[in-house]
Amino acid sequence: MMPLDILGSYQIVGIFKKIAYGVILIIAGTIALDTYSYISHNQKHNVLIETKTESGYSIGSGVLISKDGLVVTAEHCVDDIEHIRITLQDGRIFEDVYIYSDPNTDVSIINLATDVNEFAIIGDSNNVEKWDFIYSVGNSWGLWKNVINFGYVYENPFKRMFMEDEILIFAQIGIVPGCSGGGVYKRNRLVGIISRSFDYGESLIVPSNTIKKILEDYEKRI
Repeated sequence: MMPLDILGSYQIVGIFKKIAYGVILIIAGTIALDTYSYISHNQKHNVLIETKTESGYSIGSGVLISKDGLVVTAEHCVDDIEHIRITLQDGRIFEDVYIYSDPNTDVSIINLATDVNEFAIIGDSNNVEKWDFIYSVGNSWGLWKNVINFGYVYENPFKRMFMEDEILIFAQIGIVPGCSGGGVYKRNRLVGIISRSFDYGESLIVPSNTIKKILEDYEKRI
């Protein structure tokens, strides 16, 4: 058998490079399409929360988590309010709602007493690991709805000094006012809600497993 000449070898290498490049593009495109599909779907679960207190008005976010209209949000978004208005993606507005807040976590459950077609699937936050890619959906300043923020996990579980009973997820995911209480997702599962954010993009996230426990407490009380 005759040995391949140098030109033929280069041609074969070039063909393999093109094939490898094509495969990489296909994989990257598939991941991008999947991510876009997840994000587009999860935007439907986002709700706008507007509240009035003695000190003025504020904006927050929340997530639909059940067919019968339960919303989870950060407790500080609905603390000491005089009036509340919740707007769904389909345009429906609710002002007469029942709010259950857990005294030990930054979590509140709001019962809209209505049926919804779209709601988030709550995942297992124990499956969230360091450097995992995550994203959040919220209402920046109340002016831009369904704003997506991308980030990654620093530490899970995370415990703050002198607050050993509070389990959180610590992540690099920049949030602006109005996004508190918004859903945090790993692929197509809700793995937490935004609790606090800091100046350099770090955020504290209440894990979905904590939300599940609050839901159980809520269901026992109703």
